[in-house]
Amino acid sequence: LTFSYRDGKFISIEISGFVLADCQQLEGSLFGFERYFIIQKGDEQSGSCFRSVVVADGKIVCSRLDGSTDVVVSQVCDEDCQWHKYDFHSRFRTLSAGTVSSRLHLAALQASTSFLSPDCDSLLTGFERAIELARGSWVARILSDEEVECLSRLASICKGKHSSLSVLCTELLQSSMSVSFLHENTYDGSVSDRKEWSVCPEECAKYLNDMESGLLSYKNRLTPNEEIRILGQRSSIPLYQVRRSSTIHPPPVQKGIGKQMEDKVAELCDSFKQSPQDDPRLGFPLKHNPTSSLEGDIISELHDSWDTHERLSAQTSALRLDGLRMKIDQLQSSTSHPRISLENYIQGILNNSNADHVTGVDMRRVSRLHPPATTRDMMLIVLREELLSEFGAFIAEQDKLLLQEYVIEWLRLCVVEDKLARLLGVIGDEQGLLAELRVVRNWNPAEKPSWIAFEVEHCLQIWPEQASVAQHLISNSGDIVQLNMGMGKTRVIIPLMVLHWAFHCKESSSIPRINVLPELLSEACHFFHQRLTASTFNVMLVPLPFSRDIQLSRKKIVSMQSLLEWCGANSGFVVVAPEHRLSLELKIKELKLASEEDLAVRLRNIHSLSWIDILDESDELLHHRFQLIYAIGSVQELPAGPHRWKAAQALLNMTHGNGEVNKWIERHRHLVVRSEAESKESFRSLQITSQSSMAGLIPHFQSVLANAVLAFPPHEIEWIKDHSRKESILSALVNEASPLECIGELSEDQRSHVLSFRGLLVGGILIHCLKKRHRVDYGVARPGKKKLSVPFRGADTPSLRSEFSHPDCAIVFTTLAYYEDGLTEEEVVNAFSALFLLGRNVQREIYSQWYALSKDLVAAEDPDLCTSIDIVEKIDLANHVQLRQLVSFYRRNIRVIDFWLNACVFPDEMQYYPQRLSATSCNLADNPTHIVGFSGTNDNHRLLPIQVRQ
Repeated sequence: LTFSYRDGKFISIEISGFVLADCQQLEGSLFGFERYFIIQKGDEQSGSCFRSVVVADGKIVCSRLDGSTDVVVSQVCDEDCQWHKYDFHSRFRTLSAGTVSSRLHLAALQASTSFLSPDCDSLLTGFERAIELARGSWVARILSDEEVECLSRLASICKGKHSSLSVLCTELLQSSMSVSFLHENTYDGSVSDRKEWSVCPEECAKYLNDMESGLLSYKNRLTPNEEIRILGQRSSIPLYQVRRSSTIHPPPVQKGIGKQMEDKVAELCDSFKQSPQDDPRLGFPLKHNPTSSLEGDIISELHDSWDTHERLSAQTSALRLDGLRMKIDQLQSSTSHPRISLENYIQGILNNSNADHVTGVDMRRVSRLHPPATTRDMMLIVLREELLSEFGAFIAEQDKLLLQEYVIEWLRLCVVEDKLARLLGVIGDEQGLLAELRVVRNWNPAEKPSWIAFEVEHCLQIWPEQASVAQHLISNSGDIVQLNMGMGKTRVIIPLMVLHWAFHCKESSSIPRINVLPELLSEACHFFHQRLTASTFNVMLVPLPFSRDIQLSRKKIVSMQSLLEWCGANSGFVVVAPEHRLSLELKIKELKLASEEDLAVRLRNIHSLSWIDILDESDELLHHRFQLIYAIGSVQELPAGPHRWKAAQALLNMTHGNGEVNKWIERHRHLVVRSEAESKESFRSLQITSQSSMAGLIPHFQSVLANAVLAFPPHEIEWIKDHSRKESILSALVNEASPLECIGELSEDQRSHVLSFRGLLVGGILIHCLKKRHRVDYGVARPGKKKLSVPFRGADTPSLRSEFSHPDCAIVFTTLAYYEDGLTEEEVVNAFSALFLLGRNVQREIYSQWYALSKDLVAAEDPDLCTSIDIVEKIDLANHVQLRQLVSFYRRNIRVIDFWLNACVFPDEMQYYPQRLSATSCNLADNPTHIVGFSGTNDNHRLLPIQVRQ
């Protein structure tokens, strides 16, 4: 890490927005550990200051002399040191981490610095906090080497000291390996050594014995689900008879104080006054009479959208800042006092500070066998009713619901308190203030306690639009809702929906399944894991990256089904990309075709589970162009393959060097975009615009190309130049209605040539390809497995797992892509190697064409080189100096590119399979249980599958 000293502060370079804190003492946590420093973001005076702790990565060692803890780092000067950043949660008073490895490293630090007495801030011992962090590190994917290293550090520290944590560490690794076969394609290392990890029988026996003896508090033991998953049984917990208290006393705050404070904060919106805009409103710009009902509907939708935009933009906001800061400060004081009073009141009830105890309860509290409730425990009470049996042993049954109402009220005050701190942080930003003040609650926290807990956990407030959309999608299966970018679809709304089904629909066994774009899958999994798994909610995330490459067996399918059934029973959720779902569906059909009925039935059981599908970016996921294809059968040669790619190259060469074609292009420069060639041998890129006026000129352009080919045919079709049926053949090439009797007289080879040209011209393949943009719509993905051109999702963004299904499109796009990019050194070498495999006379003839095209470039570079590479016999690929010259002169030579494609690319890459299985976006939308989604636009709402609507 590096810091820059400016204006009296050390500003972090790597961690943007943070500065070195003035106070470098971490009080109340990590006792005996000193190798850290504290950074902060924001101003403490404004109340919006965020602190973080930076700790070096390395082996954790504990001193037996003084009990101190240290991290061993390299002592080599200037050597880079890995580090972890831990954020300090102002409400829970705990440190949290953003990644699994950082979380496990922090758990190891907490365990190594643990004492019998709890930390002053969090009221947790180090081992208790380590269990929370380890539980939040649960993943259903292969752990990285760094994560395994951090996990092994934690396991070595707790071995023999804390049976629960030791057993949990082993379970974390085993869970990550349960479906490791799904993730082997994304992990480069070896996992064979990890299979040697197994649950230690001694640790399990010690855990069960400690449970039976009552030596483990609820904070130090495994959850019932973890016990069944690890030990295969539930442990027995000794029951202690306690005397229940009478009814609890009323709280020291007004009833409904949370709602009152929310209303007072909402009144701050009066500081903004709306004023009409002086600029006159513009009328709807499209003046067009629709010719069909569909066109009329589209224009009507655009008109409504335009009117809405004009209406919203006609209002401006002016801010009256007089006394605003004072009002916010007063509200902060009015909120903090009842929040603290109510917090102390609830903790007093949960900890039963005034009740009569049976003998031994006080001693259990002192020895941490009955630990006091923390602020996190208070929030958990409204989420997990079973916790009331831990803290509410002294509370009368009729008062437990009342206590939960008090907790909801406390949570509302926490949200208001956080909001006021955010308002102070943006006091100088008028738009930020307005946006924050417009966030008002339009839902009942008593009905959605998990939602208000989400607000407190992540220090935010749910926007009314977000809550409305989430509630609408929960209640209306099949709906697609349009939301603009920045409205919190992924960050807020999807987590709210998952929390609803996790905590408020526990009787349902349906599994939420979040569908995201493949390029966003990794980021989405990381975010959802941090927000939902590694949090108070502890909702388990299961990625399911199924693909055709997985070698299935009965054991693997059973492992997948067991994991998913456990996920459904424990309110977990699944994250997938669309190809993962469709691949699973196609694999079932492929197994049936292979007569593997048992595997097909078992895989269908997984496919038929009760799913709740949430489609993020549904306009892309459900686009009509999306499909997944399984090739079936043995690979075969493309029919008339050489004729088809040589025909494409002949037509493209006509656009490059034929005089008549160039004249036509020059006459229509306003419709055809053409670049200047770097030199004579390189291709002049050509793009036909999509303007309507171009449509009437396309037949003429095709006729010019056909005449040029027949007048100057390539070597393979020189027979056509003097053929008696030349005019009929020309008509067949450019006229779709022309009869094809003329080609019946031709040989099979000649018919293939004519039909190849006809498909490219009359079939519209060539024009279609020339309308696309290189490196935007198509291109070669380098480096990549395939040498053919692939579709692009955007500028320089190839869709690596996609391909052009039409073979002639793939041929034209590939030829154009290499014409534009040129060849690499390796590809030039391969072209010469293929040339040297031919006969001597053929070598001389082909190379003479190459040299003739690049001769001017060679002469301009160095006239002396003309005599050293003018004939093929002088070429020596072992001569590195000459090789660099050959690459420079021939990498953009269209004759060399054509030869390389015809000899090294198309014969292998253009092979095809006789049959295929396909699945489309309609299969993604096929969910009878529940399917909803979000879209940034509604442009394609008429083309959506019939199972959904927008």
